[in-house]
Amino acid sequence: MKRLPGDLPHVPPSSGLPALTPRELQVVRLLSRQQSTSQIATALSISTNTVRTRAHHAERKLGADSRDKATRAARDRGLI
Repeated sequence: MKRLPGDLPHVPPSSGLPALTPRELQVVRLLSRQQSTSQIATALSISTNTVRTRAHHAERKLGADSRDKATRAARDRGLI
């Protein structure tokens, strides 16, 4: 797995929600920078389908129903 500057290992949640994996956290961070699925895939050397899957898992774990809400929830929890 490619590491990004400032990446943290598996971050425990501050609420009762499940923790994001390091890869899910990377995807959420890049989403918060308004990067497209293709740009994220290229940056992390993964497929666009994997980006979509990781983003979906992160959304669910953050209790969000969209990418924008997931990035807001991650920001509110101090993850990004």
